[in-house]
Amino acid sequence: MQADEAGARLEAVAEGIHRFDTRYIRARHTSSLIVVADGRAAIFDCGVPANVEALVAAVGALGVAPDAVDYLIASHAHLDHMAGLGALARHLPAARIAAHPSAAPHLADPSKLVKGARALFGEAFFDREYGTIEPVPAERIVETADEEVLVLGSRELLLLHTPGHAWHHQSLLDIRSRTVLAADAFGVSYPELVGPDGPFAIPTTAPPQLAPAEMHASIDRLVGLSPRRVLPTHFAPIDRPEPVAEDLHRMLDDWLQLARQADSAEDLRERLGDACAAELERRGRGDEAATMREAYALDLWLNSEGLWYWRQRQEQRASAS
Repeated sequence: MQADEAGARLEAVAEGIHRFDTRYIRARHTSSLIVVADGRAAIFDCGVPANVEALVAAVGALGVAPDAVDYLIASHAHLDHMAGLGALARHLPAARIAAHPSAAPHLADPSKLVKGARALFGEAFFDREYGTIEPVPAERIVETADEEVLVLGSRELLLLHTPGHAWHHQSLLDIRSRTVLAADAFGVSYPELVGPDGPFAIPTTAPPQLAPAEMHASIDRLVGLSPRRVLPTHFAPIDRPEPVAEDLHRMLDDWLQLARQADSAEDLRERLGDACAAELERRGRGDEAATMREAYALDLWLNSEGLWYWRQRQEQRASAS
């Protein structure tokens, strides 16, 4: 792939940080974030195998040689964020793969991730969106500690364990630009729903490891860093994190209540869609409800599945006690 073609999928989102559109599902749905300093780079989340060639070309378009990529950072072991990691590592021979200790085994052996994703999404979706997933060489994986600092040239990147969406989730603070690379710890927000009041961000409660208390704590932790900007992997930047955090807290609590009231995962999905439409109405943007239901369709389904699974676990624990 030509560097100029791949470069068209790049956008500068902070000083020294570029967002690459992986085009998973659709354009402007999922991103990979490239941090550049002194001719070296780190890549936070890498998308799926189908975008690896373009991502490598995009790094080249930023003037970084393949052997000058020092880190591939996996936010967590969900396939839309890291299915292409093994293939990408082949192209970038000097890169170390930084992962939470609980995620590292799944990068070296993704068979459980593949089995779970095939069961959740179905064979046709899996084959279309993920394809063949290569393992990451175990000797290249570096297990990260909470508050560990990765040095990239003259730049420092602070890793923070941020559970809630997944137990093994980690986010990144670029200290120089005060930018948080949040992956799924600060909700999802798509460009179709950015309005005068900012992006329409919703929590991401996908199965199987939703932990509400930890999600609340991780949101507060990221806001407590006083970032200038928060970059979710999905997708629109958040320039005013505090009010978005308040909305995420409120919506998560409301959704937990809806999960307790629903008759089924399908009923819960309808309730979540109605709740999001009501949220837009509250903001004076009710005419965007149809756009929301289309742009957030996959998220509403995944969120309802995760919340329903969370409810079932709560009931099982209650009955066992």
